[in-house]
Amino acid sequence: MSNRIKKLIVIILMSLLLLSLIGCSSQGNPEDTVENFFNYAKSFRLSSIKNSFDDLEGDTEEFFESISEGQEFPDYLSEYLKENAKKIEYNIIDSEIENSRAIVKVDVKYIDGGKLIRESFGEVFRTILAESDGEKELSDEELDELFVETMKEKQRLNKEKIIEKEVMIKLVESRGKWYIEEMTEDLADIIMSGFIRAMEDM
Repeated sequence: MSNRIKKLIVIILMSLLLLSLIGCSSQGNPEDTVENFFNYAKSFRLSSIKNSFDDLEGDTEEFFESISEGQEFPDYLSEYLKENAKKIEYNIIDSEIENSRAIVKVDVKYIDGGKLIRESFGEVFRTILAESDGEKELSDEELDELFVETMKEKQRLNKEKIIEKEVMIKLVESRGKWYIEEMTEDLADIIMSGFIRAMEDM
């Protein structure tokens, strides 16, 4: 297996770590915590999202930081995710507090790029596998160019899809502070434009 295939697989596996985060925020009430979280998401400050969560694993923290700094993904994909994040819209509808637990209901709109991302990675994978069986392998520069051209073509063919859904965010209070209890698949997909489910499908 070539290093490029291994690298793409690592990206997929690392992204799935988003689904297992347990976290917290230093905000004084549940709604403030949710506001803080979405502000980080919209500005794509993924290295700062850790401030909304507790006991963040070292590998996961590094993953957030590397994406935020454009190190983990191809540049074109990173810019695509950042631009989509700016378009996230949210409205806190209601919150319920019982003892040290809370649920905040949020109406969210975001761009679902899952199909586009899945198709782009899929086509690049197929090209890499085909090239690896022949005498010539793609260079890193050729691979980057292939991904960019593939994704641009998929963007041309796929109409931008907006998802609107109601998300229930669970929080817990500890030491007088409210923490988001879990990074759910819904929240991860909002931040990453459907990337998590796209990688699971692959």
